[in-house]
Amino acid sequence: MTEDGQRFSIAIIGGGIAGACLAGGLARHPGIKIDIYEATEAFAEIGAGISVWKRTLDLLKKLGMEEHFMKISTFPKKDAANLAFHFRKSDQEHGQTFHTWELEGGMTTFHRAQFLDALVKALPAGCAHFEKKCVSYNQDQSQGLVSIQFEDGTTAVADAVIACDGIGSVIRGQMYREEAKKHSDDSFLEYVHPIWSGRLAYRVVFPSAKLKEVSPSHRNLTTPHMYCGKNAHILAYPVIQGTAIGLVAYNSDFTKEGTSLVKADLPIPSREDLKSHYAGWEQDVQDILEKCAGSPPRWAVLSLKPLPFYVRDRVALFGDAAHATTPHQGSGAGLGVEDAFMLSRLLGDPSVNKQNLPIALLAYERARLPRTHHVMKGSRQCGFIFEFNGAPGDNLELVGREIEVLTEWITTTDPEEDVASALSWMKEQQSLAKVWTGTKFYDQQEVGGNILGFDPITMGLGWWLWLL
Repeated sequence: MTEDGQRFSIAIIGGGIAGACLAGGLARHPGIKIDIYEATEAFAEIGAGISVWKRTLDLLKKLGMEEHFMKISTFPKKDAANLAFHFRKSDQEHGQTFHTWELEGGMTTFHRAQFLDALVKALPAGCAHFEKKCVSYNQDQSQGLVSIQFEDGTTAVADAVIACDGIGSVIRGQMYREEAKKHSDDSFLEYVHPIWSGRLAYRVVFPSAKLKEVSPSHRNLTTPHMYCGKNAHILAYPVIQGTAIGLVAYNSDFTKEGTSLVKADLPIPSREDLKSHYAGWEQDVQDILEKCAGSPPRWAVLSLKPLPFYVRDRVALFGDAAHATTPHQGSGAGLGVEDAFMLSRLLGDPSVNKQNLPIALLAYERARLPRTHHVMKGSRQCGFIFEFNGAPGDNLELVGREIEVLTEWITTTDPEEDVASALSWMKEQQSLAKVWTGTKFYDQQEVGGNILGFDPITMGLGWWLWLL
């Protein structure tokens, strides 16, 4: 600890939802110097609506951010407090509700930009540095420091670096290229770039008054709905305290899953292109697409292959840089909040210091890697099921049952228990590990060996098994 009470310094690369949430969580613990390096000129989020479950709201409260979020939340109606979505088979003239998905606390929605703004309000003054695009990093094992190089030619130094730089993470790319070189194994290069799910998404937020004018009793004015059909589905739900509707319309070609996206091969997005995927669908859908949605921007739905590791020494991957998933369990932002809750509790523990920081990062990896892998796999399976391409096909009763099975983790797993387990493991390893002396750096094999229970070298082969 320095004379001014500083235990160690953390550099967060990326000021999106995950990075801002982590910084806010760390700020609650004394002695941690926090710096966020954001590539753009200001904190900003792109996209439309965002949904979170009760478990995520509970963690935001524990991180001391409840006040900021209460003002911008769209909570479920009192008479449907546990409602997540009504599912309808909609690729026909007369749609039918076939499943109502409920879970404790239901689904709370936000506008994505407002969600980030609320996180930013919890940041300590002076911690953010803008127009700092990270291009590389270097670990000095003799000093226990990480230096960061930015595109503008400047550098920064910290005791640890947390990569929150998104699905196209520069830091992940360097980490896995170095691993490939170290082991003379090009299979690690499969984790450098994201892959295409074969799915495209049109996203927009529009005034609910517009929908009410077209269809005064439209289902989406009050409750979230999932409109399902073969190879396509649509989410629509109230946001901004019911004054707007968030819409995401998906269409899929699963033969292209796992490929690299070539944008030149895609049709130019247009209103006609959007409507063509839902021709013949029920009137609820037509009212939204023809009268309200306009010509929304189109996005390719990308994800990562499940990574074999998130941490190398004093550098950790975080949020979408570690586990970017398809969005079909509404848990992308939630996973980032859970990462922040976990890592801020670990690093905030008084036992953690500059010397044993790598152990805390490994404890984070040990806890979060299997949990996030489970969600990534379940989200992918939900994407198939919502479009009647999963094992149940279009047997609507079986589809409903499978949705419940794939999402039960939301209410049956407890982030607090995960933190308690990670803290226990971390302290056990602290008691066993050698102390960094200035010439000897922690080696991951010396602090628990293969803590994940599998060989990272063979994880590339496991990708295809994971798809099954």
